[in-house]
Amino acid sequence: MKQILISRKKRRLLLSVRVSLLLILAALLPLTVTIVSSELLSRPALISQANAAMETDAQAHVQTIENFFSQPIIDVSSLTQSSPALAEYLSGNNDVAADATKVLATGYQRNTNYITWSLIDLQGKERLFYPLAARPHGNYFIPPDTIKQLNVPNRALGSAAYYNPQRNLLTVDLTEPVTVTEGNTTRPLGFVRATLDVSFIWNLIRGELGVNGTGSYAFIVDQNGVIIAHTDMKQTFSAVAPFTSDEQQDINTLDRYGGTQIDVSPYTTLARVLKSANPQASFQMVPPGQQGNFSVVSKAVPIVPWTYFVLSPTSVVTALADQQLLIVGIIASVVLCLAAVTGLLVGSGITAPVLRAVTRLQSSSEALKELAAKEQIAATQQIWVVDASKTGLSSIHYYIDATQTASLRLIEAGVELERRWSHLRPAEVKEALKKMISAAHYIENAVEYQKTSSSKLSDTIELTKQVTEQLASGASSATNAAEQMEQVVSQLQQVVGRE
Repeated sequence: MKQILISRKKRRLLLSVRVSLLLILAALLPLTVTIVSSELLSRPALISQANAAMETDAQAHVQTIENFFSQPIIDVSSLTQSSPALAEYLSGNNDVAADATKVLATGYQRNTNYITWSLIDLQGKERLFYPLAARPHGNYFIPPDTIKQLNVPNRALGSAAYYNPQRNLLTVDLTEPVTVTEGNTTRPLGFVRATLDVSFIWNLIRGELGVNGTGSYAFIVDQNGVIIAHTDMKQTFSAVAPFTSDEQQDINTLDRYGGTQIDVSPYTTLARVLKSANPQASFQMVPPGQQGNFSVVSKAVPIVPWTYFVLSPTSVVTALADQQLLIVGIIASVVLCLAAVTGLLVGSGITAPVLRAVTRLQSSSEALKELAAKEQIAATQQIWVVDASKTGLSSIHYYIDATQTASLRLIEAGVELERRWSHLRPAEVKEALKKMISAAHYIENAVEYQKTSSSKLSDTIELTKQVTEQLASGASSATNAAEQMEQVVSQLQQVVGRE
């Protein structure tokens, strides 16, 4: 029994603490669902929304670039196709040289961003220009790859970007073939080349600093992977990846960047996107010189071989989601604290009456144990008295038997004397014998009386023994009841978590 009690007295959490923990667990479930839903639903939605805003911004700037080129393309195409003087001059009629030059002048005057208009023959020689002679790209006024691409009729073609470090000028050539139709055949006679100043993109890109969140920026990459415009102008004319041999040959042959030293800033992921079949994509990367992840949106510029990139720190893109998560975390902490305090208060309210009952039960148990101990002592003492009485009674029985034996002998002797009284003086002997017989009868009567008293004493002792046994049994029952009460107290203590 004691081992059971000891094993049950292992320390357990207080009932108030357990109630508090249950309330905390109950509060954790909806909070966990909220946080998980925020992470799985809200965060991706917010990131998608931020990326959509970046895509809109990139598309708006690409559209601005398209709008910039749209009118010059119309100018070049319309004047080339509607001015016969150009075809006549390239066919060998030098008399129309002035008229052809006026056509070039008309085109130049239509847009302040034109640097010069030139008329180039099929041999790649500049025949006419206005107002300045065209600047060749290496050994070519029109690169061979551009001539191969001029297969679409009635459509001016935009070239790659060229940089003049002496004038700090970024240009693009718009080229349109001059053709003549003979029957059902159309053949080229030469080309109109309009050189356009596109340095405006530098100012366009500068305005992108911080537009899509703190730390966001943008840049434009040409077909060789060279950044031709960057929010941070110090990073302009750097490559996103090392050049291939073909790219390096193209750059050297056409003198695309005027001998400017092109450093490499390794945008590995970005370079891979540029070479993919679908450069218009959204992705994430760690740009050179940055520590954190950036969200990137890319848009191709249809008219010229450029790609527009917008980059924003992922931490900025997810700032709203992080803020929402922080708010949910604060609310969760407050709710958990309230649940814990409420649990402690409710648990204390539940355990207070139980603890009072336990205290009273403990007091009753102690009193009962004390009473049982006293009864046990009394019963022990009473059993000892009964045993002593039995011993005394046994002695009484012994003396009674001895007295009875003596009286029998006395009677026998008296009878014998009486029978032989003739030998003695009769009166004396007879008198003595009478006294002896009388005494013997007296002894016999006393012995009978003692027997009767002994019988009563024996009955009393037996009754006392029965009462003593009952008292001992009651004491044992009281002890068992006290132990059971201790078990109840122990169980109540386990319920409230105290010993």
